[in-house]
Amino acid sequence: MWYARQFLRIGEGEVSNLYVDDIRNAFAIYWSCDAIETLWAKARDIRRQVFDAMQQFNTDNTAVIHIGMETFDGPEVEKQRLGKILNTIQNIDPQTTNLRWIFCHFFQAYSPPDENWIFDETVSSMSPYYAPKPPLEIRLMVVPDDADTADDMSHWERPLPV
Repeated sequence: MWYARQFLRIGEGEVSNLYVDDIRNAFAIYWSCDAIETLWAKARDIRRQVFDAMQQFNTDNTAVIHIGMETFDGPEVEKQRLGKILNTIQNIDPQTTNLRWIFCHFFQAYSPPDENWIFDETVSSMSPYYAPKPPLEIRLMVVPDDADTADDMSHWERPLPV
């Protein structure tokens, strides 16, 4: 809510040229709901995408799936989502599918006022098999390999760029 003392027009015409001359009070709020039910509902699983992709596999070859998703709901939601994804992976029967690896690419874009853009990517590699090493050494899809990345944490756990 704001109170404007005076409006002014700049330029000719009556459209898209009305501006506020002075603002006496400006208020902003940030609201979020941290109820566990809300976090759980916002945390979307990848079950449908995984099983749709598995329908396309050739049964003679092993398969890898890459799934990309935006992380715009905050760290608590992303932790819940990762839990759902891990549960989905654990419920895949490795004896009945040729799926070997799933790469979940989590993306976040920022638009700070003094830069063009900042883009973060976190990759989680998962397999229904016990496999000590993923088949790909380069796992990032969007962020360049030489970019400043932190392999030991998800980007939503790091401080926001300033």
